[in-house]
Amino acid sequence: MSDEIWKPLDEYDGELEISNYGNVREKLDDGTYKRINTYLTPDSYVAMSGLKQNGKLKFGHIHRLVAKAFVSNPDNKPIVNHIDNNPTNNRADNLEWVTQKENLAKARAQGCVPIHTKIVCVESKQVYASIRHASDELHIRYLSVLSAVRNNTPIHGLHFRRVKE
Repeated sequence: MSDEIWKPLDEYDGELEISNYGNVREKLDDGTYKRINTYLTPDSYVAMSGLKQNGKLKFGHIHRLVAKAFVSNPDNKPIVNHIDNNPTNNRADNLEWVTQKENLAKARAQGCVPIHTKIVCVESKQVYASIRHASDELHIRYLSVLSAVRNNTPIHGLHFRRVKE
């Protein structure tokens, strides 16, 4: 894709449009456009807030909005995968619809998801058999714990490290 293409975000209230490059804009009353600010979530995805759907405020991951507008999904798969594993690259040509099983298999094949890697919570010294175990026990999203381990960033005030065996 060489040119930026814009499509309306029909499911949201207002005059919002998204591009195949992952940009969002709002059409103003005078016919001009205002770019909508996005931010990076703790698990490294680009998102925006302030979306209104049926009068209620919503939050949206940009990759899902781009995929809904530009990526065919004939099998009605529920997950959007970043082909290059870069969660900030939200171009339509970098996104594909997959199942959870396909998403996990791709991530493992590319070395993004360690299988049964022990981790330790720095603050409590608690060792967990895997990121999934820590996620389940602490009631924190798996991807948030994974991001905290990878990026050495806190999640809910906790730091995690891989246990070297």
